[in-house]
Amino acid sequence: MCGRATLTVTPDELRETFELADLPEDMPPRFNIAPTQPLPVIRTPGHLELMPWGTKERRTINVRAERVTTKPENRCLVVLDGFYEWRDSDKQPFYFHRKDGKPFAMGGVVIGKGAAIVTTEPLPEIAEVHDRMPLVLTPGDWRRWLDGKSAAPTLSGFESFAVSKAVNSPKNDDPRCIERVDPR
Repeated sequence: MCGRATLTVTPDELRETFELADLPEDMPPRFNIAPTQPLPVIRTPGHLELMPWGTKERRTINVRAERVTTKPENRCLVVLDGFYEWRDSDKQPFYFHRKDGKPFAMGGVVIGKGAAIVTTEPLPEIAEVHDRMPLVLTPGDWRRWLDGKSAAPTLSGFESFAVSKAVNSPKNDDPRCIERVDPR
């Protein structure tokens, strides 16, 4: 399950990485994006928009890849530069991000007026922390995903480390959320 995320890169980095023509004007760095808050998504290549993360009616923030339809009109890319997972045994949060700090895309689906992140079976890098992971896509799979085709998850070029439990509260949305801590 993916329940918190980050997007701290500049609008110029987003434009370059995703070849964006359209980008919302007010996109401050976010260190703790939580469900119901605006989530950056691409439904049409070149156009980034903000949609609420999840749906209030069904409280759906994640959807299992095994249940996703092939309808392209329901697909989106969720644009982020990091995400958090909590270790099941002690609820210690871990931050996953690309080592080079670049943004990436996850598979997403549009549900009503909101968006949900698609999750899948974990790769070994996450399995020690959690039993699910977001469907992180390679750039080569972005178009495939939007066209309704399946894609395999990747964590190539990623690193993870334990972070402060300050991330547990959506009120905390600052750089201390991604500071390394001793996981004890």
